[in-house]
Amino acid sequence: MNLSDKSIAEVASDFVFELFKNKLPSHYIYHNYRHTEEVAEAARKIAGKMNLSEEDTEIVTLAAWFHDTGFIERSQNHEDASIEIAKKFLSEHNYSNEKTEKIIGCINATRYPQSPKNILEEIIADADLFHIGTKDYNGRSDLLRIEWEKAANKNYTDLEWLKINTDFLAGHKFYTRYAKKTLDESKAETLVKLQKQFRKKSDKEKNIEKKRQELISEKIALKEELKENSGSKISSDTNAENTKRSELFLSNAVSYSIQTNGLADRKAINMLSINSVLFIISGFLSLFITKYDTDNMLLIPMLILLMTSVVCLLFSVMTAFPVSRKLNDPDNRTGNKSLNISGSEMNSLSGHIEFEKKLKDLVNNDSEFATKNYTEEYYYNSKDIIRKNKYIRFCYTVFLYGLIASLIAYAVAYKLSPLKF
Repeated sequence: MNLSDKSIAEVASDFVFELFKNKLPSHYIYHNYRHTEEVAEAARKIAGKMNLSEEDTEIVTLAAWFHDTGFIERSQNHEDASIEIAKKFLSEHNYSNEKTEKIIGCINATRYPQSPKNILEEIIADADLFHIGTKDYNGRSDLLRIEWEKAANKNYTDLEWLKINTDFLAGHKFYTRYAKKTLDESKAETLVKLQKQFRKKSDKEKNIEKKRQELISEKIALKEELKENSGSKISSDTNAENTKRSELFLSNAVSYSIQTNGLADRKAINMLSINSVLFIISGFLSLFITKYDTDNMLLIPMLILLMTSVVCLLFSVMTAFPVSRKLNDPDNRTGNKSLNISGSEMNSLSGHIEFEKKLKDLVNNDSEFATKNYTEEYYYNSKDIIRKNKYIRFCYTVFLYGLIASLIAYAVAYKLSPLKF
């Protein structure tokens, strides 16, 4: 199609598309070409339903294409800039002054709050806000929210945005008979839904604020109550709190020492497993070399490896070997209460119920006893950890240097031996 074959509305559509593509800021995600195109389609639709002439339909369509072009310059009073852009375009295309004035009136009719003065202005006013009577309202509202936030560098809360929407819908009205008949009912349903959401969210935030104020009041009252308490009571509470903290610390320390103890045992078991295999292999190879190698050059590294595994096995067993406490040791008692139930006592107990009773009799809600019990457990576990770490460190050291020595001895023996594998 040649340019001369296009209608003035089609030429305006192409002009606005290029204008927005090149000059419209990117944050205008609502007032863009898509919105303008939808308004133009809505204007033509309403004009058709209202049986407007072809000339009047062209006027409202052109007004729709240009009504938001002023956004390329500014958002406030953008209609003034839109009018100037439209006048320049229409003048360049020799459009009549009479029809241009009607288009200017239609663009002015899109200002908010709307106040159309004739049927053409009513059509463009309804076309501009056609979407509020459709199911697409919420999606369009979200786009407008983002656009406003980007333009003003301000964030709206959900409650604030619901308030803006409900106030807008409640104050809006359609002007043409077609829009009232087709769109009013859907707009009313949307308003009811938004109003319910607003009330629900408003009540929720009021409850949150109420609870916050109650918490503040409770804290203030608690501070006042603490001030009125006697010094002795505060001292008693402080001592009780310190005791609980001490018990908690000792309990955690005992738990940590038990875990550390278990880690040392696992290290010992690993060394026990590895050196058992080395002992078997090195012993077998030593016998093999003694029997078949006349030079016995490879016997030395095998003997080093064998002795290393023997020493490591010995210290691994010593590390993992359980150490029993002497229950008759006077240091192992707290007052008249034994911290442990001996093996003979365990044998005399009939079951777990009697064991539980015996344990309760020992503790008897005595915090001092519990603290001393935790202290003793921590002491003996710490001693056991020191012993095990000493053995396991020696074991790993022997294993490392023994392995290195055997490898060096094997390399030397292999170098000197006339027998090559």
